[in-house]
Amino acid sequence: MDDDVRFVTANGLRFGYLESGTGPLVLLVHGFPDTAHSWDATRPGLAAAGFRAVAVFTRGYAPTDVPPTEAYDSDTLGRDLLALVDALGGTPAVIVGHAGRALHAPRAPRRVQPRAPTRARAGANDLAPALFAYPGPIALGSALRE
Repeated sequence: MDDDVRFVTANGLRFGYLESGTGPLVLLVHGFPDTAHSWDATRPGLAAAGFRAVAVFTRGYAPTDVPPTEAYDSDTLGRDLLALVDALGGTPAVIVGHAGRALHAPRAPRRVQPRAPTRARAGANDLAPALFAYPGPIALGSALRE
């Protein structure tokens, strides 16, 4: 597993992220009060299944930039996710999030399609992430199932 933090600029901010594997992009989005490390136990499984698993530190969470204004509304957070997918060159892609973060993705009509939620294991916690395909459906197979 690669624990080196990488950086990309998206939606006007410099985002830190952790990456494992190659293949179609799976953008893993943490919620409050977690960090990208919430997905450390998930990334290797996705990478082994042939995916590029990218766990992003969302806006305001170090080492990602803190925005100059209080811009944490759903529209802005949704634009962050789509800009991250674009900046990472990852279409088709799947956005997976817990604690509500991936739920911001549908704020961009016709660009993100909801998929049926599944279960993923991240460390000792069982999470029920939300899945969204960008720009359309992509098969994840059993990569997100225990």
